[in-house]
Amino acid sequence: MKPIAAPKDSESHGRTRRILCSILVQYFLRQFSLCMVKQSTTPNREDTITLESAERQHILNALEKTHWVVGGLSGPARLLDINRTTLLARMKKMGIERDK
Repeated sequence: MKPIAAPKDSESHGRTRRILCSILVQYFLRQFSLCMVKQSTTPNREDTITLESAERQHILNALEKTHWVVGGLSGPARLLDINRTTLLARMKKMGIERDK
């Protein structure tokens, strides 16, 4: 049996470089494919949500989470990272009121 000769330095560096490049290419291709969004030729209106309705739902979720206590350190304004007066103005604009 013949002993295996150790690779020359230039050969091992080249092989290592090729392996690292192939790993990087696979990684970036996987990341790119995860980021790609499937687009249909005609958007389905039923599946889309408007920005205003998303904002409204976000505000309602924050209000319910804080039991509709608008002000204070643990209020929805703090959760949404906006001023209390801004939250009140948006609630008024969207017609959001607590059920009595």
